[in-house]
Formats: sequence, C-alpha cells, structure tokens
Amino acid sequence: MTYDAILIVSFGGPEGREDVIPFLENVLRGKNVPRERMLQVAEHYYHFGGKSPINDQNRALIAALDRELKAHGRVLTPDERFGLKILRSMHRAERPA
Repeated sequence: MTYDAILIVSFGGPEGREDVIPFLENVLRGKNVPRERMLQVAEHYYHFGGKSPINDQNRALIAALDRELKAHGRVLTPDERFGLKILRSMHRAERPA
C-alpha cells in the first residue's frame, strides 16, 4: 500500500495566559456553559502557564515526522489551510477515475 498524503489535524489551544479566556469563549460560543465553569476550566490551562500542552506535542510530532520522511527522501510540506477543503481534496483524489 502506498500513501500520497499525511494529514495531521489538531483542535489546538491557547499559547499563553492572555489567550485562555478568548480561546474558551470561542470554543463555548453558543453552548450553555456557565461562566463559572469556564473559569474553572481556565484554571487547568493556567496550571500549564496558560498554554495547552497539545500544541507542543503536535509540533514535536510534526518535527519527528519531518525527520523520518527526510530520512526516506521525502519532504513534509506543511499546509495550514486546515479544514474541510483539504479533506474534500483528499477524498476526491481517492476516487477512481
């Protein structure tokens, strides 16, 4: 089996203390979550300095993948146009002609 693409998708998270509340407000927009609960969740992020651990974990994953691909003569081409457009493109490429 051969592959033409690798897609890494992450929900992401805040990068610093000042990002926590705007991030949570965006995530919770339209949801019936009490502000007190949002502030409790914010405390979890503040425990990590306001930064979501998943961000660095994903950067490490991408760096390791890049090294591995280069070792096999391949190039990782980051594309930050995340979303449905990429998934549709990959799906169309999978369809037989």
